[in-house]
Amino acid sequence: MILRKTFWLAATTTHPVQYQKAMNAIAKHSRPAYDQLRNLDAKSWTKAHFATTSKADNVENNMSESFNAWIINERYNPA
Repeated sequence: MILRKTFWLAATTTHPVQYQKAMNAIAKHSRPAYDQLRNLDAKSWTKAHFATTSKADNVENNMSESFNAWIINERYNPA
């Protein structure tokens, strides 16, 4: 249970120092688990290593989908 909580702390923390502290705690509890996590690309599973910049500046599709979902009941009423 401690290892699971520590793993989720490492995965969800947004600060690299906190991530390293969590990884050190994982290493103390289970060296094989630590080694397996270190073999993974941290950018793919930890918030501390996610890119903070947008990959695309085009958000019109999401905006139109949200708007359409919001007005779906009103769409068929007469103006």
